[in-house]
Amino acid sequence: MLHRLSFLILFISLTLSSIGQNEIGGIGRWREHYNNATIQQVIKGDQYYLASKNQVISYNENSGQIAYIGKSNGLHEIGIQTIAWDSQEEQLIIAYTNSAIDIVKGDQVYLINDIKTTSLFNNKQIKNIRTNKGLAFVETGFGIVIIDLVLREIKETWQNKDLAQAEILYKLTSIPFTKNIESITDSLKGIAIAPNLSKWINISGPRKPMNGYASVNENILLAPFSKNEKGFATYTDQGWTNYFTYQNNSIPQIDYSYAHPTENLFWLANDHNVYSYNGNQLQIIQNYPTGDIKNIAFSKNGRGWILNNPTGLTLYQKSNSKNYALPTGLNLNSRIQLLANQQEQLWMTGPSIQGLYIFQSDNYYNTNSWIQKTTGSNTGNLPSNRVTSMIEDKDGAIWVGTDNGIGIFNCGDISKEACNAYLPIIKSNGFNAYLFQKETVRCMAVDAANQKWIGTNNGVWLVSQDGLSIIEHFTKDNSPLPSDTLNQIIIEPNNGEVFFQTNEEWVSYRSTAAKAALNQQSIFIFPNPVPPDFNGPISFRNLVENAQLKITDISGKLVFQTRALGGQAIWNGRKYDGSQVATGIYLVFVRDDTGNEKGVGKIMITKGY
Repeated sequence: MLHRLSFLILFISLTLSSIGQNEIGGIGRWREHYNNATIQQVIKGDQYYLASKNQVISYNENSGQIAYIGKSNGLHEIGIQTIAWDSQEEQLIIAYTNSAIDIVKGDQVYLINDIKTTSLFNNKQIKNIRTNKGLAFVETGFGIVIIDLVLREIKETWQNKDLAQAEILYKLTSIPFTKNIESITDSLKGIAIAPNLSKWINISGPRKPMNGYASVNENILLAPFSKNEKGFATYTDQGWTNYFTYQNNSIPQIDYSYAHPTENLFWLANDHNVYSYNGNQLQIIQNYPTGDIKNIAFSKNGRGWILNNPTGLTLYQKSNSKNYALPTGLNLNSRIQLLANQQEQLWMTGPSIQGLYIFQSDNYYNTNSWIQKTTGSNTGNLPSNRVTSMIEDKDGAIWVGTDNGIGIFNCGDISKEACNAYLPIIKSNGFNAYLFQKETVRCMAVDAANQKWIGTNNGVWLVSQDGLSIIEHFTKDNSPLPSDTLNQIIIEPNNGEVFFQTNEEWVSYRSTAAKAALNQQSIFIFPNPVPPDFNGPISFRNLVENAQLKITDISGKLVFQTRALGGQAIWNGRKYDGSQVATGIYLVFVRDDTGNEKGVGKIMITKGY
């Protein structure tokens, strides 16, 4: 066999050298000149394929026909690492040294760029590829990537797996199901990462801003440095930028940061001072010489509530500020959370096991208008008096996280005795249970589709609007989360990016929900036109809430339809049957819940998508 392959390589090399150099293309056309003596791999598919550094040569043994494919006639890259043949779909797989992958079927070339572009791993070199039953097992420096060769997209990723384990995965697809399959798969336990690597972003930089409290404002995440380190850092798509000085002055210790809801600026705080920061200037707006600032919350109209020990509660407005007494016996020695809801009520977590305190908005000038909610059917019905987090959803309901699950207040007038939390019940493993019962809910966030992201000591969960179903559950074992202990979740509303802070570092996830337009003027389509090498989802933004989106070809035939999550809809560039759409112009129609047309657009799909 070895002798036959050597002869084949020699024969093809001599043949190419005799015919290839004399064939001159037309004016304006490119011609490649490669050293055919550097054949590095030969495989047998529907014909022989010989891979050199920058091209693949095909040889039909029956007809004697020889052809080649390179970057000038279809391939997206140069620097071929390895090749493989998919017998089920009859297509050639080409992996490059930069970790890009081309799939060649006939005269079509499909690019898979996920491994190349992911920021999750350092060693992304592709070492080997095996195929079986419509799957490609790609061995990389960080593990195994499984590609669905029918849909031509990543199906699954296993971190920290080597070639031997890849062989086990390979064999699993061809053996019948037996009782022993579980023992086989036990040896494969590792980190199974969400299929779309491009959705995850590892937010690491030269300096880790790890103090824990950050905000997203106009696509910027701001985070203070660790305790005893002065300054802060901002994060954009370009990475972290450290700030140690402003106007040649040293930046003080910063403990917390908050995004202002009505002004394009941040509030920063340490023990004694509250600062405003607009990206250029840092200035003190409130000073407590003997104080200890515990937390800050903003009302919807931009008023700032500042909780300070021993001063109490300060309502800050540009023209003036006013102090209010706290509930009797309230201990401010621990971290306390604040939430100003749509009804201008101020919610405050009680220290330790004191439940909740609510300050009524219609009694701003009444220092005794605090209401306490605890466990018990007539006193609040909280699942536990140890409250750990709070959020308000888009419907005005207050979700309260405890060390024993979640309670939801949705009764308007909080002062009524009958205003108790209800405990959502979810079906899990065939049994009904209270949502996150016996779990510590450490942090929560609401996305543009009113879905809830819940951080616990066991990873992060995406929960439906009503809390009755689990949509996603990410852990360090099935995602790039560096730790299962979540400290904070922040959502950038315009593009739906979800930032997770763990005990280790930050990581973000590109969700499908984004901010809805109040009055849709136009449809934002990205990318448009769709380039041949694009391999990610196509997004349609600036849609009205819960919009219906339909895509047709130029003749009016329906290709795809979906509902927006918030103000964003996602399309993978495929028809309902999973096949890729052809090159051409496609029409986009958007209607609201009542069926009224809200917008029309066009998208250009170019060959190769």
